[in-house]
Amino acid sequence: METDHHVKLHEYASIQSVQTYLVISQKEVLVEVYQRQGSKWEFSFYSSLNDVITITQPALTIRLAVIYHKVSF
Repeated sequence: METDHHVKLHEYASIQSVQTYLVISQKEVLVEVYQRQGSKWEFSFYSSLNDVITITQPALTIRLAVIYHKVSF
């Protein structure tokens, strides 16, 4: 995930049309959401299967239990 946090995040942040960037862990229940708010980025993280992620661009609401359906750690 280091590449996702540093290299990819900075690359995607420089592309104006990218409004949302998600990092989904394969090792644990953890989703990091970066959403562009004007010239800044808002960061949120979710770590419970009961958590619900709401993304504005593109419009999406999804529960972590759906993302991690059939995933065993």
